[in-house]
Amino acid sequence: MIGTHRPWRTDWHNPATLLLAAINLSNVEARVLEALPWLVVEFHNLDWEWLIREARVRDVQNRLGFIVTLSRQVAERRGAVAIGARLRKIEETLNHARLVQEVTLCQASLSDAERRWLQAHAPTEADHRNLLTDLNAEFLP
Repeated sequence: MIGTHRPWRTDWHNPATLLLAAINLSNVEARVLEALPWLVVEFHNLDWEWLIREARVRDVQNRLGFIVTLSRQVAERRGAVAIGARLRKIEETLNHARLVQEVTLCQASLSDAERRWLQAHAPTEADHRNLLTDLNAEFLP
């Protein structure tokens, strides 16, 4: 139908904008979350200063930090040493801005049972960022 589709947002051509939009959502499908580390590795020369600033404004820096950690691990597993080193510096920057509040990784609709399970079984990297998730770089392609 004419007039019922959404016009393409030209700012979504920017991977940093797409990443920020994803981590800012309350609920995101697992497949999308699993793709975010790939996005960061492939587009590691993002405007990090802007992205970190905007993540902090929205209080999603823990989510961003976790995605950067997973991305670094994926890059290192691929043998991309320079990308891994760059992402490690970004991780360190985000470590200084960590929030204490526990949140989910874009899965606000978790049940209480799921939350309890994740509190007990979250990967070390997620626990470090106070995130409830079981996403792990080991299982990412």
